[in-house]
Amino acid sequence: VAADSSPRRPPVDQTLVDFAVSIAREAGELTLGWFEAPGLDV
Repeated sequence: VAADSSPRRPPVDQTLVDFAVSIAREAGELTLGWFEAPGLDV
C-alpha cells in the first residue's frame, strides 16, 4: 500500500474558491446584521 493511496483530483480553481469565500462572508455579515437588530426577540 502506497503512503498516499487517495485518488488524484484536479487542482482547485482559485477564482472559484475566492468567489465561494466571498459569498460565505457576505452571508455571515448579513446574518449578523439581522441578529444584532435591536427589536429582535428570539
